[in-house]
Amino acid sequence: MAAVACLATSCREDLKELDKGSTPLAISANADTLVLDQTEYSNTGLTLSWTSGTNEGTGHRIYYSLELVRAGESWENATLIFNGQTQKYEQTWTVEDICQMAIDNGCKPGETIGFTARITASGEGFETQTSTCDFVVIPYEPITKTLYIVGNATPGGWTLSEATEMEMKEVGYFKTTLRLKKGFFKFVCNKESMLPGYMPGETSEDLLPRADAAQQDKMWTVETDHLYEVSVNLITLKMQMREVAAVMPDYEQLYLIGNETGWNFWEMDRDPLDPFLFRIGHFWTLGQDFKFGTASGAWENNFKATSANAPYTQESMVFIKGYDPDNKWVLNADECNKMYKICVDIHTAQERMIMREYVPFTEMYMVGSAAPNGWDLSNATALTLVDDSLFTWTGTLNAGELKFSCDKQADWNGAWFMPAVADQVPTGQPEQLLFIDKNEESLTRYQYAQSENVNVTDIDLKWKIEEAGTYTITLDQLHDRVTIIKQ
Repeated sequence: MAAVACLATSCREDLKELDKGSTPLAISANADTLVLDQTEYSNTGLTLSWTSGTNEGTGHRIYYSLELVRAGESWENATLIFNGQTQKYEQTWTVEDICQMAIDNGCKPGETIGFTARITASGEGFETQTSTCDFVVIPYEPITKTLYIVGNATPGGWTLSEATEMEMKEVGYFKTTLRLKKGFFKFVCNKESMLPGYMPGETSEDLLPRADAAQQDKMWTVETDHLYEVSVNLITLKMQMREVAAVMPDYEQLYLIGNETGWNFWEMDRDPLDPFLFRIGHFWTLGQDFKFGTASGAWENNFKATSANAPYTQESMVFIKGYDPDNKWVLNADECNKMYKICVDIHTAQERMIMREYVPFTEMYMVGSAAPNGWDLSNATALTLVDDSLFTWTGTLNAGELKFSCDKQADWNGAWFMPAVADQVPTGQPEQLLFIDKNEESLTRYQYAQSENVNVTDIDLKWKIEEAGTYTITLDQLHDRVTIIKQ
């Protein structure tokens, strides 16, 4: 009996749902006049809501259609928002969407434009009903959501594709920290053209929009090589630039020298993320003494161990301006015939030498929109191991992005080989690799512990394969090199 009662109740509710009563169809907007503000771009700007209308007790479904037209124009010119939907009584647009709609209909920012909305309710066995409402929109001048720094003072120079992207903290407000050298720079809104963009106004802190090539092309000047924090507010048209704590290192290059090198100067790789770090990987056979030079062939101005015959595990390091003392690290005979990787950190007053035996990965995989299996990490395409630290692969790549996983860690926080710069287009020549292990206790995190503005978790650089085709990839994990050649 309880089940029957429940069923009967359900039936009554269904009948009630099918009987829409005699409520007239009526549509309304959340406001008669919408004054739009870009700072609220993602919030709801326009809401149109309507009553159910009536199916005159027929029990038939009511189908709704919504149209919009510029006020005063014929419904023949209307835009159909949706057609034939049931049990739908509201439609919303974000502030950004309704602003763009106003501009697309010929309204200039700051001016007004009227619209009329019409809801239609139709179905079988009852008369079609319509209702309209009017509203006015005052749009704003949309501000770019992307901003780049370009110029010979920047890492990417005047090449637009290499321009440094700023991070949008909130609408109209951009910020980034980057190393600038003596030279010039300005801001552009995309990587395809120098226009539109922004240049200095009356003062160096003022921004002046530049949208016409006929305008004078002014630039900001950098007098000192340094790490800078740059902030841009496109709403107030103000720019701030200040030096931050880290300075550029005194040396742009370091060299490994010792018995292993035949006392020749082996150039080390400068870290792509932190110019104070220098790296080298090598299979050591002789060992014995070693230290680090700052210029090829120069025996003074070396970085040395803090004690004589220091074990390679001793990280403390000191810069010696002259020749003495000449303390060195030592790799003993029983520690040779192994792979090692060295990271030399020359942050002022925090100098250290980190040397670890390198245990190579036995598997390597490629993922990305350019890879055969796309971004499916669990089904990533494997490379072939050809010796202890070298992988190769030949096959078809799509146009798109690419990087290498060493472990296919499901949470994506494992070990990766990435390009030295974002969106690196392969040159067909050996290129420097960036190794990042995102695991919590990784050596990567330890090596970057003194590095400002390096968040290991957030690093996600990828190659950009511009053309689909057959490629051969050779990845040398010991020496941090990759070659990607199109056949």
